[in-house]
Amino acid sequence: MLGAGGASIRQLFDRGSLVAGKRGQSGPPGNLHAAKHPWRSFWRRRALRPADRWILPVLEGYALALSSDKPGMTETETLMAQNAQTARGAVMLILAEAARSGFTRQVEGTWDLAPGAKELAKFLTAERGALQAIGLDRRTRPTQTLEGYLETSYGCDHTPASQAVIEPDGKA
Repeated sequence: MLGAGGASIRQLFDRGSLVAGKRGQSGPPGNLHAAKHPWRSFWRRRALRPADRWILPVLEGYALALSSDKPGMTETETLMAQNAQTARGAVMLILAEAARSGFTRQVEGTWDLAPGAKELAKFLTAERGALQAIGLDRRTRPTQTLEGYLETSYGCDHTPASQAVIEPDGKA
């Protein structure tokens, strides 16, 4: 049986032409099998254009912030944090493109949202859903008493306003 250029399959295999990667390594170059953090490699190698790689350090900081807010996350929570990180990346890329080309466009004498801006709400909803799934949803603060509010707002050294009487002619 002949392969490319008239060479037999055995000759191609011996030359390494049929091996997916490099000799002695399994799989094609750049595979993500058995990677500890496959999503990091995916973002760096495949998902982003070189012009959009500015987002990687921002997303790394986002992931670190999520893990510091909820230490000891389970595997499922970690996957949901990665979903939130991906949605945040999409939101940032949409906003960056909108800054370059605008949120709106002219269509038949009227205006419409740009296609990316239309998708923005979906990614924001996906991020919020992922954060809620791992328990990082919005928390209400306990309501303060009036005395506590006044103390924190005005401080303990607050002196009451002067009791000067203002005359109708505007003089005190």
